[in-house]
Amino acid sequence: MQIREQWIDEAIKNIRKKMDWVSDKNKDIIPYTCAADGSYIDMSKKDPGDPKSEGINWWTNGFWGGLLWLLYEDTKDEKYKEYEEFPKKN
Repeated sequence: MQIREQWIDEAIKNIRKKMDWVSDKNKDIIPYTCAADGSYIDMSKKDPGDPKSEGINWWTNGFWGGLLWLLYEDTKDEKYKEYEEFPKKN
C-alpha cells in the first residue's frame, strides 16, 4: 500500500473514532461551540436571554445532521440514524 493510501485510511479511522465519541456525547443536542468545561452549547434551544439566538433555525444546525447521515452512510451503524432523528421520539 502506498504511503498516501495508508495516510487516508488512518485519517478515516481517526475521524470515525472521534465522531463515535462526539456523537455519543451529544446525542440529545445539536452541538455548536465548546464551553470551558468541555460541554457543547445546544443550538436546538432558543436562549431567551439572547435576542440574537435563533435556536433550531441557526444556520449551522444542518451540518450536525449532515455529518450524522454521512456517518450512517459510511458505517451503517443505526445509532447515527437514531441520533439524527431530532427531536427524540418518545
